[in-house]
Amino acid sequence: MTPLEGANMTVTFRVDGRLSGSSGCNNYFATYDTTNQSIQIDKIALTKMACSDKTGIMKQEAIYLENLNSAVEATMAGNSLILKNSSGETLVAFILIPGASIATGWRGYRGALQR
Repeated sequence: MTPLEGANMTVTFRVDGRLSGSSGCNNYFATYDTTNQSIQIDKIALTKMACSDKTGIMKQEAIYLENLNSAVEATMAGNSLILKNSSGETLVAFILIPGASIATGWRGYRGALQR
């Protein structure tokens, strides 16, 4: 599923185990831990902005945050970061934003929901 127009989902993974981004309407932040290709994202918190739900932005945001929380596997291939659940299903696919750098961790990805 391509993000709804005007509701881009982004994430920045910091090397200190914290992440943050936009979930389409609100900004969010969380902690994460990785070992090899496994990932665990915990304690997702977000701002409480009032967004119009006429276009489904709030539903998209809820699915996106649920997918982040359900991710157990993270793989990188070229400019892509793929998060999968325990069944191996792709939950979120991120593409590196042009000009962003991954030199200090996963940074500057824009997401597309897979369910």
